[in-house]
Amino acid sequence: MLQSWVDGKPNDSDAVFILQRFSSASQGNELPNKYFVELTKTAVVNINWPQKARLGAMRAVGTIAGRSTYEESTYTWLFDYVQNNKDIAFRRAAAGAIYHMTLNPIHIKAVETHLTTEPDKEIVQTLQAAIKEAKEPKKP
Repeated sequence: MLQSWVDGKPNDSDAVFILQRFSSASQGNELPNKYFVELTKTAVVNINWPQKARLGAMRAVGTIAGRSTYEESTYTWLFDYVQNNKDIAFRRAAAGAIYHMTLNPIHIKAVETHLTTEPDKEIVQTLQAAIKEAKEPKKP
C-alpha cells in the first residue's frame, strides 16, 4: 500500500499528506526508518508528483534518515544530487537534507572538497552549516 502511494500521481494536498504520514510513522517507529527513507526517495524521483512535493520529499529523506543510523547509500544518493543534478532547486533541497544527517569524517571531507567548486551560495551556506553542526560536540 505504501509503495502505491509514492508510485502514484497524487495532487498537492495528497502528496503533503503522504509525506506527513511517513514522517509521523517514522517518529513512531511503525517500521524501520530505512523503509520510509526508500519510500520517500521514490517520491522524489516520481515525475508524476508535484515538484513542490518532490522537493519536500527530498528534504524529508534527510530528516527521516537523520533520526537513526542511516544507510551509507542515503548520504551518497543525496550528495550525488548536490553535485550532479541540473535543477538548482533539487540541489538545494538535497543540501538541506544532508544538513539533517549526522556526517562522519569521510562525509565532512567530501563536502569540504565539494565546497571549493560549488557555485551556488545557498548550497555553500547550507553545507557549511552541516559541517559546523557535525563538528560541534553533542550536548548530553
